[in-house]
Amino acid sequence: MTTDKIKITMSERRPLSISPEEWPLIARADRHDGKVESQANHRWSIRVRQHADGRRLVYGYLREGNGGVPAGWRGADGGFLVAAGDEDGTVRAIRRIAGIIDDDKMADECIADLPEETLDEPGPPAIITMPRAGALRLLRLLDCVATSGPTGIDPQYATELRAVADELADIVGGR
Repeated sequence: MTTDKIKITMSERRPLSISPEEWPLIARADRHDGKVESQANHRWSIRVRQHADGRRLVYGYLREGNGGVPAGWRGADGGFLVAAGDEDGTVRAIRRIAGIIDDDKMADECIADLPEETLDEPGPPAIITMPRAGALRLLRLLDCVATSGPTGIDPQYATELRAVADELADIVGGR
């Protein structure tokens, strides 16, 4: 099944074209300034879409409504692509879009519409980073301790240290 693509204006990169089916909406906030939307002069929207791989697209706009606007009036559009798992980045992007469209209250509404966080479940494992030089030093130290012979290290711990050293060597690319 082929769907129509939607074009999204981005703030710090060229526009994106996406399939709404592959990027379903997970949160939104909309408002207009008329009694009914079809008579509004202005329309505001903030939307969050999420791909199956976890990336999020946060975008929004201030556009003219069917009620018309003064000559020379200009709207605003913007968007940000947020890395998978960056929940704080999603919230920051929503707040940035609210600034672009000049409606901070809409950020609160959109954030409140995001999927809830469950604290009872364990979170994703922490990702630890360190400079490669430090990782190589740690690897050398693990190798030295694990292979130091009968120096009082329990053989079980030496085996475990060797396994950790092998994992680290795979990550940093060698010994």
